[in-house]
Amino acid sequence: MALDFLRDVGQEAVNPLVNLWNSVVFILPGILAAIIILVIGYIIALIVSHGIKHIVRVSRLDNWMIKKGLHNAIGGLTLSNVTGKLVKWWIFILFLVPAANVIKLGGLSSILGEFAIWFPNLIIAVIVILFGLVLAHIFAAAAGNAKKLKGIKWVSTLVYVATIVVFASISLRQIGVDVAFPETIILVILCGVMIAFAIGFGLGLRPHAEDIIKNWRRKHR
Repeated sequence: MALDFLRDVGQEAVNPLVNLWNSVVFILPGILAAIIILVIGYIIALIVSHGIKHIVRVSRLDNWMIKKGLHNAIGGLTLSNVTGKLVKWWIFILFLVPAANVIKLGGLSSILGEFAIWFPNLIIAVIVILFGLVLAHIFAAAAGNAKKLKGIKWVSTLVYVATIVVFASISLRQIGVDVAFPETIILVILCGVMIAFAIGFGLGLRPHAEDIIKNWRRKHR
């Protein structure tokens, strides 16, 4: 009886270890295959990313942005680096799906597949917001060039904020975020501020307008 009891206890203690070993042996080929797929995917992603960076650099967009000071609008980043990294991680995510399938992670495979389909929307959204930041910088700089006019700094700031709001709204819609309500509120506020400023700005320019009219009348008498 005692020997049978000890044998049963020993068997119960060994069974979990045997099951664990069998599980490892069963999934080990899948894990190795998944690692190989991910390594291949990462190498391909690096090659494509390098090619994208090279194309953008050859187009001299980076040099043009640096020369115009526009790279400061996107945090000192270069267009080639941003596009290269986005493309690299998108390609790598595409390889995560077959890697998860090899390990037989059904639910995770579905999630990764949906994420891989959605990720291009994120890339487009990032490109749109970066373009918006650059455009806002250009518009604000153009408005700020009229230094002689009073209140022009406010005009420059309003133009900058309005441009960013528009492009941020487009970016959020691209990734599936509903911004209809906050967008309406922000636009109403911006319109109110711009109308108030336009009235104040017009009143501030009234003396200059009177001088222009007087000069015109003198010349055409």
